[in-house]
Amino acid sequence: MLEHDLAKLGSELSYQELEMMRGMAEEHEPKGDFQYRYGDDICRMLVDHENERIYITIDGTSSVLDAIRNLFFIKNRRTDCAEAWYPAGESIGKKLSIKLYVGGFHNYSTYFLCKSRGAPVGAVASRYLMSKFSFFNVVECHSLGSPRRGGEKWAKQLQETGIKFFNWRAKGDKVLGLPFKRLGFVENYGVDLDIPKYKGFIRTHLYAYKRYFVNMLRLGK
Repeated sequence: MLEHDLAKLGSELSYQELEMMRGMAEEHEPKGDFQYRYGDDICRMLVDHENERIYITIDGTSSVLDAIRNLFFIKNRRTDCAEAWYPAGESIGKKLSIKLYVGGFHNYSTYFLCKSRGAPVGAVASRYLMSKFSFFNVVECHSLGSPRRGGEKWAKQLQETGIKFFNWRAKGDKVLGLPFKRLGFVENYGVDLDIPKYKGFIRTHLYAYKRYFVNMLRLGK
């Protein structure tokens, strides 16, 4: 069992918070203070007024066939990000900016946790908030089983935001290798956190991250 010390890696979140957000992303019923759907992607936001924190989750489609259908291996010429991710991410970013501004959460520390197809969409949304507005403070963006986001130019744009990206990678999760490098896609920018696989490809992609976070909580991490 691999054990990652989040504090040493520079994360301000605990495993308890990560598991709370992971569960929030997978809720089938509305949860949190805000919910927005763009196609197959569901974005949820929870506000912690006491600690002035915003938790945002984006869950990709739960259907394997939908996921395959949505993987357009084309990069947006303007952004160098995959065309499949960009429209959804920008739309979610715009909706979040309005909600955060109207709610008066300008200087709250904001944390993203995004799963599967929702992970690169979340990278677009978090970059949108930081690049368009000086008063939003996106601190971290955690991805669970994320496909590749784009090319070298896009990776540099994410780096320039100052957001800390953490890429949780379960061994045996084939989604991590899509889209292919020969199409110009590079490995995701950020800190890679490798964890054990679960049981087979599908189960690894769906359950390995939950299993790991729950195990860390049992160990008191």
